[in-house]
Amino acid sequence: MPIEILKDRSVLAITGPDAGNLLQGLVTANIDKIEDNTVVPSALLTPQGKIAFDFLMGKLVDGYFFDMRSALVGDFQKRMMLYKLRADVTIAQLEGWQPAAVWNEVRKISDAYRDERFKGEDDVARIYQSTDFDIESGKFDDIRIKNFVAESDGDFEVNDVFPHDVYLDLNGGIDFKKGCYVGQEVVSRMQHRSSARKRIALIQSEGKALASGQDIITNNKPIGKMGTVSDQIGMAIIRVDRYFDAIAANHPVQIGDTDVTVTFPDWAKDAIEPYKGAS
Repeated sequence: MPIEILKDRSVLAITGPDAGNLLQGLVTANIDKIEDNTVVPSALLTPQGKIAFDFLMGKLVDGYFFDMRSALVGDFQKRMMLYKLRADVTIAQLEGWQPAAVWNEVRKISDAYRDERFKGEDDVARIYQSTDFDIESGKFDDIRIKNFVAESDGDFEVNDVFPHDVYLDLNGGIDFKKGCYVGQEVVSRMQHRSSARKRIALIQSEGKALASGQDIITNNKPIGKMGTVSDQIGMAIIRVDRYFDAIAANHPVQIGDTDVTVTFPDWAKDAIEPYKGAS
């Protein structure tokens, strides 16, 4: 099975008697629904409903752990110290925990945590300790692109996108029934009004290799910017309404002078379909 050691990620833990109550009122996911040996997508939002910190969450015996970009850990720890007030919790980085992604036949590894962001046929998991299994080096970005799994830095900037833009509403990253959390009012309003106009799409070129940061244009209007790429395919957060307007008017979608195709995940059909012919 392939593996990639994710050297740019670290693990932080929040433990103690009050960890569950504290986190349930802060993060987007419903922590009561996190199962053993799984990690779920979640985020801490700004009061305006945008993603300030994105991470994977898993259960510990006495709390929860956060698998996140190392560059975010310090600021996240400081933010949580502000929120904790008198809560009886400990916030500390887990030394010796090194995130790694594995895929294909991961059920063979007993201490693997299934990555709940992957909704297709690919079996993807996280491991945090060394393993004796015979596994070979792989490229995790390729499997992320294939499954529309976006992450901050490579695909979006923190404080810049809403959870809906990166499918947290569809992959278990948000629970709309659990009650209040930071940014909940804005996100719930977007959900009930179906006003999320941006979504992650798969962008494919039939000619030139793609590059992160390239503008995606149609009818002389930008509809998105390339995120993670792998040769001629990559992900981008695009304006869904503008894309379907262009398709209806037979305008090509291009990067530079190269035509590209745009694909949305089958499991997001109910969220995408209403924008066809909506303008």
